[in-house]
Amino acid sequence: AVELLSEMRRRGVLPTRITYNRAIGVCGNSRQLDVAVELVDDMRRHGIDPDVVTYNTMITGCGKVEQADRALQLLQQMRECGINPDVVSYNAAITACRSEGAWQRALELLEEMRRHGIEPNIISYNAAITSCRLSGRWEPASKLLYEMRAHGIEPNKISYNSAIAACTRHGKWERARDLLVELRDRMAAL
Repeated sequence: AVELLSEMRRRGVLPTRITYNRAIGVCGNSRQLDVAVELVDDMRRHGIDPDVVTYNTMITGCGKVEQADRALQLLQQMRECGINPDVVSYNAAITACRSEGAWQRALELLEEMRRHGIEPNIISYNAAITSCRLSGRWEPASKLLYEMRAHGIEPNKISYNSAIAACTRHGKWERARDLLVELRDRMAAL
């Protein structure tokens, strides 16, 4: 992707924000976050400002290389640059927290979303529940299922499976069984 950008310039074709964002995405998917950061710097040198897609792509890449702190820095940097994070930005940041098991920060991001007028969705909650599971926090994982419903979001199999896994990991077999029964009943009702 980086070579193609260079080739474009050699042929007199100027890369656009879209071109850069695609190359940054390839770097993030390839776990080459440092190269992606260099591309963002290159964008700026060529007079192209990063946009919400640029940052979302970078934050998503942070999750792939388990760099929650970097993802959170990018989320903050967005605001400093006058770019409003969207639900994708937050979901990517929560997912990055999941990678490092930063469960408390994942929960804080759910609240932060609401404070900024962005409603968490099923992806937001599932990433937060998974973060709790990976950190062995069965209680907040379980509570998030009820919080989801309170906000009009129906938990799915992923939601339940993560909460059940958090409970079983810490020997909370009765709670895990109750959640499994609840999942079965909800799936039967569909």
